[in-house]
Amino acid sequence: MAINDKPKVDPSAMNSARSERKLNDWLNEDFGFILRKETPDKGCDYMCELMEGDEATNLKFPIQLKSIQSPELAQNSTYISYPMLTSRLGYMLNLLPTTGIIVLYDVSSEKLYYDFSCKIFDRINSDRGSGKWTRQEFVNIHVPIANQITEETIKNLHVSLKTIFDNAAKMQLANGGKYELPIVDIPGDRPFDWNNKEHLKGALKQFGLALLTHFDLAPVFHSLCQFTQQEIETNRDLLILACIAYGETGHFYQSDLFIRKLKRNFDLDEAERTMIDYAESKNLMQLGRITAADFIQRLEENKPQIRDIHNKLIMRINLQRLHIMDIKELNPTPPDITAEMGSIFETIEMSGLDEEIKDMLTLWNAEQESHLITHQLHLDFLSYTLSQTVNSDLPMEERRQMADRFISSETLFLKRVDAIYKRAFDKQHKHIMATALSLLARHFIYKLFAFISQGAPFPEPEEQHKKFFNFAFQAYQLFAEISQLKDAHYCLSNALEIMYSAKYYTNAPVDEDFENLMADKDRIEKHLMLDTYPLQIPILIEKVKKNAEEKKDNSLVGLSDNQIQQLAKVLFAPFRFPQGRFIHLLNELRATQLFQQRCSASDISLLYSYDDNPNNRYSEPVSFVLKNRTTGLESLPSKNIDALLTSWGF
Repeated sequence: MAINDKPKVDPSAMNSARSERKLNDWLNEDFGFILRKETPDKGCDYMCELMEGDEATNLKFPIQLKSIQSPELAQNSTYISYPMLTSRLGYMLNLLPTTGIIVLYDVSSEKLYYDFSCKIFDRINSDRGSGKWTRQEFVNIHVPIANQITEETIKNLHVSLKTIFDNAAKMQLANGGKYELPIVDIPGDRPFDWNNKEHLKGALKQFGLALLTHFDLAPVFHSLCQFTQQEIETNRDLLILACIAYGETGHFYQSDLFIRKLKRNFDLDEAERTMIDYAESKNLMQLGRITAADFIQRLEENKPQIRDIHNKLIMRINLQRLHIMDIKELNPTPPDITAEMGSIFETIEMSGLDEEIKDMLTLWNAEQESHLITHQLHLDFLSYTLSQTVNSDLPMEERRQMADRFISSETLFLKRVDAIYKRAFDKQHKHIMATALSLLARHFIYKLFAFISQGAPFPEPEEQHKKFFNFAFQAYQLFAEISQLKDAHYCLSNALEIMYSAKYYTNAPVDEDFENLMADKDRIEKHLMLDTYPLQIPILIEKVKKNAEEKKDNSLVGLSDNQIQQLAKVLFAPFRFPQGRFIHLLNELRATQLFQQRCSASDISLLYSYDDNPNNRYSEPVSFVLKNRTTGLESLPSKNIDALLTSWGF
């Protein structure tokens, strides 16, 4: 070259410089990366370090950067194809755990595209069907067009890389000793690892029975399944954990076996013995070896031995649930149950427990609250319907009080659950989110039972059904995401119940969606080997329709005399009559029940004869009249319903 000639900058060097500037625009401190050039370059261009907030982490991954003048597209223009030295790809794959990323710079569009080396390797193997390509000098790699580097994808890349590093650290901590790798467990807030036996033992020691609320049981159970039965049975702490987790996930026989081996082979302290006695009692009740009453007695006996507040609350909530289940259909809620439920809420709030544990305990107790609210609603509905049946309409003030009582109690319940859901949503705590949504959906179904059974119109049916169907379906999806398939099945069944009710109340066109979701339900039942769960709302609707077609009121059929007496007390109270008249209202209900049981003819009605003065109602025994609605024929009044029915052939 002459003295006045200048060095030329070739196009490839210019493109390389452009690609480097573009890469620096994205992989910088603003997006959580520290980019460093590799000098000398022996196989990758950069070593990039992840940041957490404003802190360096020393978590590094390699980058190979290539510029392309005119990209060649492949597979229906969904990938960029680029010929690369096979040895360079192999070099990148050796840099574990991430294997690094390969970045392509499109000169024509000034855009960057990336993919992980391991994904590129898997894609080539899948396309080629063999490993012969690994002996070639060059190989065409394919990088997805969808992996263009943008503000959104660079954030996703940071999350993916951080997850890879975290999981690699967990794996080495849990299993490094088996391969003579260094194990460094630095004290601090290291994430819990379900695959680490030491973490599982630590969780048991830290939380005890509270493990049932602090963690999702599905991951605990799946982690235990990784151990052999011998490993579990010879390790005291794992065996305690297995006794609980197997029982809580429905494996009652296996849990019972573990409990017997635990008690035979290991000594337990008082807290552990109480925990295992509780798990054993649940198993025995589920296996039908003890009754619910026996279970309650066992819990009551164990209650004084439990000292820590968390386990006490769990025991109280379980006892409360059993006592509520024992309330007969027409019996009022005992005041001590209502008082205990309120006391549990207060104790949870003042407990000082972790917020997430408090929220789970509150949801458990709120489930009992929902039972009591809808039990009272059903009782009020039935009282109103039967008061019309016997021509003793409840006073307007009493009906207003019923409505106000339901609205105020339900509003408090809904606010309580909604607040917990919002807190869980902010933290993306999927288990609590799913539990809250499931509870809301189930409460709605309890209301539907009350409305449908009494043939009552439902307020805002289209809007309400859509809202609570979405709650049930979202709960189903969330539980499925965290592998709690039994809970997912429960929520899917709830969604189907609501969908069927929507068709009943609004004629919603749901048949196709209903069939698709029923198929999903069947698949889950087969996968989990569950008995087929029959939806209850379709059964109830068919029963109501049948009674309507037959024009027959069977509201008192099947009730015991004790239930009839309880119902009579509810109907009698609003009138404030002298107590001596109660027997006449009670006998009126008994007569009505006898008529419903013995008269099968749909055209025969039972009429009631009262004093013309409402204030004198029930001052004397009620007289009854049978009427044939087809012929208009009526019997003479009689106070003896048995003789009257017999005289008409019933």
